[in-house]
Amino acid sequence: MYAYSWYLDVAAPNWDALVLDDYEAVFPMVHGNKFSLSYLYQPLFTQQLGLFFTNLANAEKLTEFIQAIPVTYRYIDINLNYANLLPNEGASIALVKRKNYILDLDKPYTKTFKNYTEHSRRNTNKSKKSNLNISICKVNEVVEMYILQRGMATLNVTQKDYKRFEKITEAIADHKILIPLAVKNENNHTLASAVFAISNNRIFYLMGTSNDEGKEKRAMYFLFDHIIEKYSNQQMILDFEGSEIQGVAHFFKGFGATKQHYFKLHINNLPWYIKWLKK
Repeated sequence: MYAYSWYLDVAAPNWDALVLDDYEAVFPMVHGNKFSLSYLYQPLFTQQLGLFFTNLANAEKLTEFIQAIPVTYRYIDINLNYANLLPNEGASIALVKRKNYILDLDKPYTKTFKNYTEHSRRNTNKSKKSNLNISICKVNEVVEMYILQRGMATLNVTQKDYKRFEKITEAIADHKILIPLAVKNENNHTLASAVFAISNNRIFYLMGTSNDEGKEKRAMYFLFDHIIEKYSNQQMILDFEGSEIQGVAHFFKGFGATKQHYFKLHINNLPWYIKWLKK
């Protein structure tokens, strides 16, 4: 989803791409400029970019694409995607392995539920006894709840960034693939909320959180279990979008999710007198 032009136009207006022939493969490049120096970066709310291709034979061209990045970009800090193969030996390209978690939903729900950890099954069952219900909500409600509950822990995300996220979800909604959900108690008070998007048989978890009552009643377990049950027995993958944070990763793994690695590409060709600032 991240490589669609309509997505990038909102998530990162300053972008272009390296293209092979008639779009047989593309390598989006999101760029910025600071102190008269050009650089490539990974925009927020866009977990993976890198090389996208229509023919598996072009998967081997990753090194060629990386080497074709214009030298005017003196600093590069971007994420490739899970389908990108490691560069050829001797390419001298520095990559850092990152973790993502995914869950294949091609099995019946009962079988998937059995693959939850005991901890997750217990918490999911507890949530089902708490008189909770799920309904469609507005994206701004999810964002407001996230800022209230998690804003202090995500200091690198500004109010401007959250507004951009809302613009991104508007674009996703225009393509009829947005799912914003809220978990409510018997008094119709929101305990947890999240935003998902579906594209190419992949369900992306974009943002979500819960309040204190939601944590006590395991509302996020209720929410993810709802998604898993709804889309089970289909050729779908639930993409949890991370995480390098141990506690979050433990939560995702509890649903039977497995690791799917992708790589960060880091190249620093800045002048020596500022190179140390961006290691």
